[in-house]
Amino acid sequence: MPYGIIEYNDDGQLKCELCGKFFNRLSNHLRYTHRMTSSDYKATFGLNKGQSLWCKVDSLKQREIALSMYDKCIKQNLIENPGRKPFKKGHIGRPKYMLREQALIALRIQITSVDKERIRELCRELGKSGLGLAKR
Repeated sequence: MPYGIIEYNDDGQLKCELCGKFFNRLSNHLRYTHRMTSSDYKATFGLNKGQSLWCKVDSLKQREIALSMYDKCIKQNLIENPGRKPFKKGHIGRPKYMLREQALIALRIQITSVDKERIRELCRELGKSGLGLAKR
């Protein structure tokens, strides 16, 4: 297995790198067979933290179930009760040194040359304003 890539068989099942077998829901197999959490498995094999450990078929089935219960799942939790937010106000987030290598690569890819040029322009403007010299 290449580092950070999940292997699939012809049926779309995911391969467990610990035992070599294929499963629809790898997360369940890891928990009950290898006594390992999904996050530990992802860290061990260099997978992105947001990577799903379910096959595409099961993911689509779960999505259809959620959409079929729109009033209960989406409307009640997301539309009518927007006060429940996963992030706390004032929290700085995850520092760069805590990100995995694959996440850093994904972030580098997102910054295009146009973005880099815009960042350079902003830095030049800040330098001309004199604010950059105040701390020196």
